[in-house]
Amino acid sequence: MPRAMGTCFGRRLAAITMALAIAGCGGDPGVKDALPTFKTQGALTLDGKPFGPAQLRLQPGDPNVPVPSATVDASGKFVVKTYRENDGAPSGNYRIYLLRDPMTETPSHPGVYDSADTTTFNITINEKGGNELALDMKSDAGPASAAGPGMIPDGVQLPAGVDPAKAYGAGLHIKPPGK
Repeated sequence: MPRAMGTCFGRRLAAITMALAIAGCGGDPGVKDALPTFKTQGALTLDGKPFGPAQLRLQPGDPNVPVPSATVDASGKFVVKTYRENDGAPSGNYRIYLLRDPMTETPSHPGVYDSADTTTFNITINEKGGNELALDMKSDAGPASAAGPGMIPDGVQLPAGVDPAKAYGAGLHIKPPGK
């Protein structure tokens, strides 16, 4: 009987050790086929001045990699998440862009930063660390974003009967179709 208890304890200890090892390198054991993630954080600025609030997306170069994101606070600081808060991003190459989110009052900025196809932010997440990002937008990079604060971006469809001003705030502007 003591031998069976020792074997059971050993298996439990091995399972706990494995779970901690996976968590330590950032992979999420709760997500099937989760890739290891690496701490990634940084600051977003516009002409060297803190920019925010905003939502960032990291578009991976590999279509088999999940799309990490970050919430930029008013001071321009952000921490990237893939599976859970602050876990970082899988290693690899990314194009970073601002997500047009009607729930975030994003300040005016050049529209070139609103798409993975046009952004100038190309970064590499390194497994060895040092993933401190300094993203500086330039106001002369192009015309201002089509969606200003409180504006619902193209393609967003509200459920029937929903009053946009009540759902998103009184200062909401609805962009006319095709404009």
